[in-house]
Amino acid sequence: MFEQVSGHKLTIVFDPLGRVLKRIEDGGTADVIVLPAQGIDRLVKEGKAASGEVRTIARSEVGVAVRKGTPKPDISSPEAFKQSMLAAKSIFISDPARGGI
Repeated sequence: MFEQVSGHKLTIVFDPLGRVLKRIEDGGTADVIVLPAQGIDRLVKEGKAASGEVRTIARSEVGVAVRKGTPKPDISSPEAFKQSMLAAKSIFISDPARGGI
């Protein structure tokens, strides 16, 4: 609808954080970049984005899931969460550096 009304053609790219950062670090450009805070912080630190132009537009939460039948971990405080993670036999987590979000 925006393109029809304005006459401007948009190119929108959806990629995981790691791929977006690599594209920009390799010389790619964009007028607007929407990323998690750690990605924006990295671009600002590298001089690829202007710190004065950064705006928070959303917040997201991270959830914890456990296998069915497994006791729920105590995540009531940072220390309890840390102890639950240290006690876990295995942990799966996405890695933004490898393209996960």
